[in-house]
Amino acid sequence: MDAARRATSVITANARECGVADRVSVITRPVEAYLAMPAADTFDVVFLDPPYDLDDAATTADLAGVADGWLADDGLVVLERAARASETSWPAGMTVLVHKNYGDTRVEVAAREQR
Repeated sequence: MDAARRATSVITANARECGVADRVSVITRPVEAYLAMPAADTFDVVFLDPPYDLDDAATTADLAGVADGWLADDGLVVLERAARASETSWPAGMTVLVHKNYGDTRVEVAAREQR
């Protein structure tokens, strides 16, 4: 999901090129608007790449929204943010598996704890 049509067009083209377009959902919409809707389905993997200048409270709210109904029971969340950002506040029930900086970028991967 991305608010920018140009970005989602690239994602769609990449999915088609990789032969997985039939298994990928690409949505052009602001994340806050989408997460405010009731979850129609759950996702196995959710990638979040918010703007690096997005404040921590908004990132935390996005993560909580994903964990609250959108993420499959055994799902993963991949979060990319600025390496200089404060520590991520993951929702209860999420375990961080990867926390690595790559230059100015931090990548974190978290899994839902088994219920």
